[in-house]
Amino acid sequence: MKHHYQHLLKRILILSGLVGCPFLMPAHGEGASTLGRQQFQEIASKLDLGGDLLLVANTDSIVDQFMATAIAGNGGDAAESPDEKDIRETLERFRSFLNRNGFSAVHGIGLSLAPAKGDQHAAKLFISRDFAASRLPLWRGVVGWHPRRMLSLDFVPADIAMTRAGTPEFSSLWQVFLSAIDEVAPEATRKRFETWHRGFSETLGLELEDIIKSLRDEALIAVRLSETAQSVVPTPNGLVSIPEPSFLIVVGTNDDMLRGLIEAQFSKRNLPLTETRVGDIIMRSTTRKLPSLFPLQPAYASQAGYFILGSNPDIVSEALLAYRHKNGLVSRPAFRDAFQGLSMVNNGLLFVSPSMGKALGPLHEAHVNQTVALSGNHPAAARLLKTLMTYGGKTPSCALTLQNWKTGVMVMGHTAWGGKDVMTRLTAAPMQLLLSLFDKTSHVPRRFPAPVTTASEETSDAEAPSTE
Repeated sequence: MKHHYQHLLKRILILSGLVGCPFLMPAHGEGASTLGRQQFQEIASKLDLGGDLLLVANTDSIVDQFMATAIAGNGGDAAESPDEKDIRETLERFRSFLNRNGFSAVHGIGLSLAPAKGDQHAAKLFISRDFAASRLPLWRGVVGWHPRRMLSLDFVPADIAMTRAGTPEFSSLWQVFLSAIDEVAPEATRKRFETWHRGFSETLGLELEDIIKSLRDEALIAVRLSETAQSVVPTPNGLVSIPEPSFLIVVGTNDDMLRGLIEAQFSKRNLPLTETRVGDIIMRSTTRKLPSLFPLQPAYASQAGYFILGSNPDIVSEALLAYRHKNGLVSRPAFRDAFQGLSMVNNGLLFVSPSMGKALGPLHEAHVNQTVALSGNHPAAARLLKTLMTYGGKTPSCALTLQNWKTGVMVMGHTAWGGKDVMTRLTAAPMQLLLSLFDKTSHVPRRFPAPVTTASEETSDAEAPSTE
């Protein structure tokens, strides 16, 4: 029974993601029905009507309902073990934590897709949220506060294939994480975290909190693909060849603590550095490449309140020149066309070029084959699942912006996927989930790299995000 609940805990976040699926929560009574209509109208007014997809989901109390189901377990089982009791109590604390931190402030989600120029579709995703919750650390940590023009975009070289930027407040996000450890985690987990935290700070020679406080609310990650070189990536279905990637990270900083930290780590590992002048900025890089899945020769520089870190000297040098001459990605016709009609005053953006979508094709195919393999001796299910997961052979690409509004969070832009593609993907998701539940390997812990968060430029202490 203990393993049953451990497996359930691992699935909670996955299942919670189904909140955005097109399942309308049932209304009870005339008052609930009236409230549901009001929420529908409020969300639908932010979307494009008359396209090829319109979804509006009422999510009131959905977190509570899901968590209550998870906590209920086997109901009146008198022989409940101590392990079960501990897990139930942890889930109950987790439910209270989610509610206090603004998860219950989400009342509904809406999605619309409408045909646009060429093979693109205008996409809008609106998350309806209480205004008061926008001030909570969770929302400021994940989304940010006031929309603004992110100057970190000026560092992105012209030939970048993908970039993701945003405006979360790192210190707020860290505050939420610490609260979760303190309020939700069992005693053993808290002790392990304290040991890790103490050891991590001792290794760095700095308090982790001080490092996080040194970061401003702006960051981005960008990926460039080589036109000539290839990299081989291992997958569960064998080796896959993709264009060799280079990576760029730009982070807004309040001081040089992050730079000093990285230099200290290079010194501790006896990695000699060399200096190169790019315009009037000094760039430093390691003198040799480091062992890595992809070619890695770290380089870094600081300019205008930003720390720039790249996987090789060339991409950092080009980032510094792009910022100086204002001739980077944001100045290119392809980028301007992709974001035509969208405001650059926002809380984040995502740009995935067709070349990036094409490069990811082999990795997606390997993922499809791995998922289809779970169907075992059911060839009909395998054929159906493979059809659902190939999206009609379309190359993924998109240009999306995110804005924090008083009434919620709006994501809008253009994507290669239309209504049919999204519905196909939603149809495949439950099948993937069910197959994974019966996958014998799903109980084996897997390690994933930590996601890179993003942020923005000027901070503000004003009382509210912008209106729509």
